[in-house]
Amino acid sequence: MTDKTTLASAMTLAFAAIDTATKAASGQVGQQKYKYADLTSVIDAIKPALVANGLFFTQQPRPHDNGVEIETVLHHTGGEHLSLGSLFVPADRNNAQGFGSALTYARRYALVTAFGVPVEDDDGKAATDAPPKAKPASKPADKRITGPQLDQIKGLLPLQKTVSIVDIMRAYQDAAKKDGKEPPRDVDELTEKQADGLIKRLNQIIDEERIKAANPQRDDDLNDEIPV
Repeated sequence: MTDKTTLASAMTLAFAAIDTATKAASGQVGQQKYKYADLTSVIDAIKPALVANGLFFTQQPRPHDNGVEIETVLHHTGGEHLSLGSLFVPADRNNAQGFGSALTYARRYALVTAFGVPVEDDDGKAATDAPPKAKPASKPADKRITGPQLDQIKGLLPLQKTVSIVDIMRAYQDAAKKDGKEPPRDVDELTEKQADGLIKRLNQIIDEERIKAANPQRDDDLNDEIPV
């Protein structure tokens, strides 16, 4: 019987006895909590089966600028050894913590892959996921028209003849639809900023009408544009 056959036979017996890795460790990303099988749990799942059949493993790290590569090698007491492949894991941070997390992840998943250890979840989030981005601050909602503004607009409207309430609301509704916003149904649904602009414009129209009335020889038309 050759060493290779002895190694193959030992592997067959060991693989049949490898147990499921227990998900005993806890992790959290943001508000989400989860359970996973850590490196110790994976080793506990494979070590008894390997030792009982004259097998052991070594894991050899290889240097990389932006991560960690691990080669897992299976050894037999007869002297034979077999590479079970390499696994590269990038480090999300260029410091000891980032590389340490990537190393632990690489060692654990190299063993899981090489020995077919059944596990469901992992803490790879700590090694491969970028830190969660801060949510952009939500834009504060526009303040609604105030009571005094509404009263002022209602008082100014009858003092001029250039624009009607229908013209005013149509201008604001068209502008809102163009911007993909909910169009106001009436003056009391305008924003504080819109109301301020409308009050200024109504006062301008009233002044323009008075000037034209005092100078009937003028033939220029009044500007009926509404600031939206």
